[in-house]
Amino acid sequence: MTVRLHHLTYFVSPGGSEHKLSDQLGLASGPPSEHPGQGTVGLPYHFRSSFLELAWAEDESPLAAPASVALHQRERTRWPEHEGNPFMLVLTRDAEDLPVPTRRMTAPGTPPMPVAVGDNVDRLDEPLRLVLPAGAGVPTPAHGVRTQAQLGLTSITCIEFVLPGAPSETMLALAATGIVRLRKGPLAHAFVEVDGGRRGPRVDLAPLLHIGFIV
Repeated sequence: MTVRLHHLTYFVSPGGSEHKLSDQLGLASGPPSEHPGQGTVGLPYHFRSSFLELAWAEDESPLAAPASVALHQRERTRWPEHEGNPFMLVLTRDAEDLPVPTRRMTAPGTPPMPVAVGDNVDRLDEPLRLVLPAGAGVPTPAHGVRTQAQLGLTSITCIEFVLPGAPSETMLALAATGIVRLRKGPLAHAFVEVDGGRRGPRVDLAPLLHIGFIV
């Protein structure tokens, strides 16, 4: 596979009830960590070779930097104000050629990182899609941090996005890779499929959260 999931970010409000994902599902989170130069903080939930992250804006000033403005990061962290999509899909790749429509940009951060973004970058009603440089690895959980594998949940195998509008070419191309599935619905939502959903149940955390799980 040329591209694979690195992580899925779900933007939430600082200190909001969305942070209770661990309480809702019994998932194991790592400690919150600052994203240097991005103005955001993330709470990771580690799976094998990828992770789910809840993120929120902590410092507004980096969100005004040109790289952040180009990705509409301020609007995305405040997505309820813009009827936007709360998700950012981050992929990693094995080669330079990508099977999805792409625009080259620089992601905010310290240091800045060249990334490939979807041609839908200006559509706030769809997930922001970033592809990291070839060979970018997933951070290893710190010693003592519990992972979902210890709870019997091994890998994220697909992300099912519910989109209120007609999907862009970028999202359709992603669906063709098998990394995501798409379906239409009244509100932006995502279901994280774990281990192929072999256990069967679909757990939807709406209306508290715009996310659910297929385990």
